[in-house]
Amino acid sequence: QCWGLGGGTASALGEGEGVALKPCATSGSHLHCTTVPVPVAGLTGSLRITAGNGHTCALLHDESVSCWGLNSHGQLGNNSNKNTKAPAPVGSLTGVKMLEAGLYGTCALTTGGQIKCWGWTGIGEIWSNSSQHRLAPVTIEGTDNARGVSTGWTYACALLPKGDVRCWGARSNGIPSMSSSPERHGPTVHKAEE
Repeated sequence: QCWGLGGGTASALGEGEGVALKPCATSGSHLHCTTVPVPVAGLTGSLRITAGNGHTCALLHDESVSCWGLNSHGQLGNNSNKNTKAPAPVGSLTGVKMLEAGLYGTCALTTGGQIKCWGWTGIGEIWSNSSQHRLAPVTIEGTDNARGVSTGWTYACALLPKGDVRCWGARSNGIPSMSSSPERHGPTVHKAEE
């Protein structure tokens, strides 16, 4: 169940069609919200949920992923930019054991140790040497046999087998893990101390 701001065509609450939310008392009449948890339409068997800025994703018992909400940058991973108020599968992504959402993108760690990400590339957040938004999951090179993944607002990091950490995305707020350039697309390795 989810609560907070929602409504419109891009509700991260996942309430589905036909559910009326009331205008928020403090945010003006154009926003709708609920302080009472609402069921996420059609979603059962969730192991974990993660929320970005206007989108939410769930890791399901069958190791697949479904996402809903804002999709302006492909952050739902459904090969489109269409917003949805109800969960929709992330393409053919299967075998997922970990899931993390960032600002307008999401990363998944598969049971095979691959990291796959989708969504915004506007400032290098996701996760390749491209400025194109990724509407479907792409494998992040240099993160083979990863043991973990974590996303920040505009960057992501992978925990590698020997304890090394590989990060990519935008350098901001003094985060030391990025290169000295203001934007960093490709992963940078940080060796574990021995």
